[in-house]
Amino acid sequence: MVSAAPVPPQATEPRLDRAQFQEKRRLAEVPGGTVVPVRRVKHHIYASKAALTIELDTLRQQPGEEDVVRTVLIEAAVTTSGSGYDWERKIPFQLMRRELPIVACALLGLLDRPLAIENHGPERNKSLRIEQQGSKLFVKVSQGSRSIALPVDCSDAYAWNAIVLQALQLNAPSLSDSLQLQLIHRVAEMMNHTPTK
Repeated sequence: MVSAAPVPPQATEPRLDRAQFQEKRRLAEVPGGTVVPVRRVKHHIYASKAALTIELDTLRQQPGEEDVVRTVLIEAAVTTSGSGYDWERKIPFQLMRRELPIVACALLGLLDRPLAIENHGPERNKSLRIEQQGSKLFVKVSQGSRSIALPVDCSDAYAWNAIVLQALQLNAPSLSDSLQLQLIHRVAEMMNHTPTK
């Protein structure tokens, strides 16, 4: 299993002000005082027992930081007794900037083993697992003893990866698409040579 190193808990919680609907335009101030519209991108993945929401998000800035860092927020919920999903008890999982390339590697099928990202959240008890299982990805989001798992088909994996790649591009706009993909392949090579725990 490929694992990511622990991250500081203060940087792993999702922003409380993120949009709660499909797409929203809002204004953001960039360095220099210019105000530009920010497009929120979201994709829903539904399965019989659970659902995921994948959303382009912004990392919480620390005091003194000027750069806006884009990331991806994953929210998992189980089905209710009716026909909906229990979003009130969802498990949110926000990727750190350095985790974006390895998630892209997993979604592109470049890793030799499952990806596990652990130690998220203020209690360091959140984790994300992505594993290739035949024609689908098996995804599990956990918080403490609670786990929400579901299969993700190829079209949903594509949409998820498109959002991850968009975050990477927004964080490094001077890189061409082809160079970005070369870097992702290099990260995969390095991850595949990392010893398992």
